[in-house]
Amino acid sequence: MALKVNNHRIYCKLNLLPQRKMGKIEIVDKEVANITNKKIFGSSLEFEIKFIEANKFEIYSVLLCLMNISVIESF
Repeated sequence: MALKVNNHRIYCKLNLLPQRKMGKIEIVDKEVANITNKKIFGSSLEFEIKFIEANKFEIYSVLLCLMNISVIESF
């Protein structure tokens, strides 16, 4: 899934199966954040988004990630 903000494409790439390393966020083909699944088993969701460096699109990246996670968890 992608989101375009100020001519910058933000991509959130998630693994479909629960894993420790759940995915990553890229802006213009550059990895800017890693998404870690803190709890692989159980019904509660706990993810960590760790940004490699500060950027002005962090809030959009987090929103895009949450939208993707909600789609995966709805199955």
